[in-house]
Amino acid sequence: ELLEMETRRDTATAVAALLSLAADARFPTALRLLVGEQAWDLETGRGRNATTAPALARALRDVPAHAWPVTFLAALARALREGGHTAQVRELLPPGAAGREPPPSLELEAALADLRDGPPGRVLARLAALAPEGPEAAWHHAEALFFAGATDSALARYRRIADEPQGPHRGAALERVYLIEDAEPPEAAVVLGRIAYEQWRGERGAALALTDSLARGLPHGPLWARIALLLSGQRAAAGAVAGALAPLLALADSLPGDRLAPLARQRAGDLYLDRLHDVPAALAQYEECLARYPRAWNAAEVRRRVARLRREALP
Repeated sequence: ELLEMETRRDTATAVAALLSLAADARFPTALRLLVGEQAWDLETGRGRNATTAPALARALRDVPAHAWPVTFLAALARALREGGHTAQVRELLPPGAAGREPPPSLELEAALADLRDGPPGRVLARLAALAPEGPEAAWHHAEALFFAGATDSALARYRRIADEPQGPHRGAALERVYLIEDAEPPEAAVVLGRIAYEQWRGERGAALALTDSLARGLPHGPLWARIALLLSGQRAAAGAVAGALAPLLALADSLPGDRLAPLARQRAGDLYLDRLHDVPAALAQYEECLARYPRAWNAAEVRRRVARLRREALP
């Protein structure tokens, strides 16, 4: 009845009622799972599944894994893992809990929970065994190799993924291939893997510190240009807008012939416009981008932004 009211407050109260019923062991397991999944679907639609996952896992903690719908259990485990609640993932998915041959999706989530806690090397064998099961497992195996510093092995697997024209991770795999191949000196690729690992775990501070250190130590070249863009994005996400501008402007000014220089100019303009609300400074960056790189791949988008800013400036 509360759901039929279609208001935010009533929906939240309805979800609380469903979670309460899901936690009540006096009711049949099938009913508890049914209302738990209903609460999950509601919160997913509201974009709140990450905050609801721990409460739902606590409500159904006594239900054995083999009784759950596999897709529901895998989705809940994924949300818990992404939120850093890896202990709850292991509680839901203890070894052998889903039967002698648990579905690969559940095995993968259990392995990824251990990967998140680290170190990456301890789950490589498990992920290697799961890799043939599908593109998702193959991708995470390649990522774990990269995280662990096994860059040659990771590169070989990224190339294999990139060779699949319709593969869901083809674009991301190509990005990794270019990143590793651009690494000069080669030892920098190990640091890049560590940065990627900290980002994947959600440890933004650690990732930022590593990126900043790498940027300071690299000579200005193709890899440094990529790291400068990465550093800018990390600083912007942390709220340090002035710090985010510095590597963009350094890239644009010191490596004007690099393929990423037009993008650095555009992103600098975007920061001036969207974060600092400095229209003249933004226009200066956009116009410099168009003057230097009139045929760059991002030139059309920059022209649209310049035209819009000029229209808005008209009396």
